[in-house]
Amino acid sequence: MVGAKMRPIGYDIGDKAMPKGGRAVRRIVLDAQYSVMTRALTMALERQRPDFLVQSVPAQTRDIAGRCRSCGANVLLLEVCPQPPRTLADRLLITVLLCYKLSMSALR
Repeated sequence: MVGAKMRPIGYDIGDKAMPKGGRAVRRIVLDAQYSVMTRALTMALERQRPDFLVQSVPAQTRDIAGRCRSCGANVLLLEVCPQPPRTLADRLLITVLLCYKLSMSALR
């Protein structure tokens, strides 16, 4: 929206990743097709907010949910394009499966 004011992203008070400065580190998992795009997004995110920790998923890695769990990701960024395996339907399926896996692991 034109003219809308941006407000900063808030942090959970009980976040376990709270550094000495008082701001929580936000872990981001990034899955993009091209390394140039991945590097550009990583640099932009880390320059904008030094408390962002960005991890990219290698092209051969298919277990995005495992990567998110292993690093304790707060955010998952997925590239969407018209060709498989990065179509919107494929990405939505990954998101649904990730939510299911995370909810099942929380119940244990």
